[in-house]
Amino acid sequence: MPQQFSKQELLSALPTARAGSSSAVNFRGVEFDTRSIKGGELFIALPGEQTHGHAFLERAFEAGAALALVEDEKLLDGPFGERLISCKNTLEGFWDTARLHRKHLTGKVLGVTGSMGKTTTKEIAATLLQAISPGTYSKKSFNNHLGVPYTLCQASTTDEWILLEMGMNHSGELHNLSLLARPDIVAITVIAPVHIEFFDSVSGIADAKVEIFDGLSNTGVGIVNGDDNELTAALKRNPSVTGKQLISFGSLGDAVITGVTSDPNTGVSFTLAVGGETEQFTIKLFGRHNASLATAAILATRAVYPSLPLKDLKATLLAVQPPAMRLNLIALEDGRQLIDDSYNANPTAMKAALGILKEFQDGGLRVAAILGEMRELGSWSEHYHRELGTFAAELRLEFLLTVGDFARFTTEEAVRGGVDAIHCASPEEAADIAYKKPFDVLLIKASRGVKLDLTVKKLREHRGDPQVSPG
Repeated sequence: MPQQFSKQELLSALPTARAGSSSAVNFRGVEFDTRSIKGGELFIALPGEQTHGHAFLERAFEAGAALALVEDEKLLDGPFGERLISCKNTLEGFWDTARLHRKHLTGKVLGVTGSMGKTTTKEIAATLLQAISPGTYSKKSFNNHLGVPYTLCQASTTDEWILLEMGMNHSGELHNLSLLARPDIVAITVIAPVHIEFFDSVSGIADAKVEIFDGLSNTGVGIVNGDDNELTAALKRNPSVTGKQLISFGSLGDAVITGVTSDPNTGVSFTLAVGGETEQFTIKLFGRHNASLATAAILATRAVYPSLPLKDLKATLLAVQPPAMRLNLIALEDGRQLIDDSYNANPTAMKAALGILKEFQDGGLRVAAILGEMRELGSWSEHYHRELGTFAAELRLEFLLTVGDFARFTTEEAVRGGVDAIHCASPEEAADIAYKKPFDVLLIKASRGVKLDLTVKKLREHRGDPQVSPG
């Protein structure tokens, strides 16, 4: 249960804030969406693209909100005045509220970032930690300027750990989030050309990711991918890293991963050697890269509980389930299978997903893909989409369908490589075409904005004879 604070305590934490009355009111937790209010929370009235949160005050109090934070001081004289606190900027007030909550937390705070795999790593770590003790972790992918303070405000003083997913698409964002969260443990999964539209180079992305160290306590622990050269170089450039304890993982380093095998039926198995212990682990997720993500989660768990034997984590790791829309294997009515990885995409992740598809192909199955465009690549967009088409052609896919403007370049290169490739006008059209084509396993992946989840939905809704042999 979230911590309880009084209106007066909140006022003391908000510079220049004013209250509608001196009445005593307490609140637990915060919400900025009235649909999530259960009762007793502080409602944060944030400005939106179309409507300000002020328009939802009545709905918030009807749902049971105890207090509301607003920007318009005139509202203090209105019907809800005694339950309002005004400040100049409710987003800043939200962050100040999160700082108030963070000040009273006694559990270890963990921050996870990386260009890829941070949600999966967070979910694995949460599964491992929950089997040991109570804690709070980021919902879904609540990893930005709203999600991180929200998670801090949901945490309790009885939590032994608070696990935060922390993302960015511009330099300086992780710096601010790290100073807000003041983590005791941070983990960086990998550096890749994600959001490169906003950076001069991959090195710039690495520097921005390493900003997660800026708020790390002096006695904190950093868990980093030792196989990532861009990350290694960025760690040396950031003065906040100096003097901090680093635990590297990979083919070399403090935690050594060997013997990685991946099987579509059983998942990924690997051997991990760290601190004089060696154990073999299996995780029921697709893709060899999950050995690295699982290791980061294991090391994060051990940073919270240093005396915990590696072997005590084996059974729990085996029970981990993939996050929604991330390499979920879905059976269609006719027995054919989808790999739903429609949540997001970048050049490195696309290749990794296609590598998983090859594992099915090596097992004798017919494989195909629906790939949507990769967003936020800026001037690199055509380059990376053409590169993807060339890579896809090497896999001898049954067919390739693409969606999105820049994905046309992927189609062109795949056709040049001899693949039956078609550019589709919409996610729904891709579903209709794919359903009538032969495949045993179909990968579906794109940046979130392409909405290939609609492709998955329509394929699952299709009924009747697809007019192909399902194999």
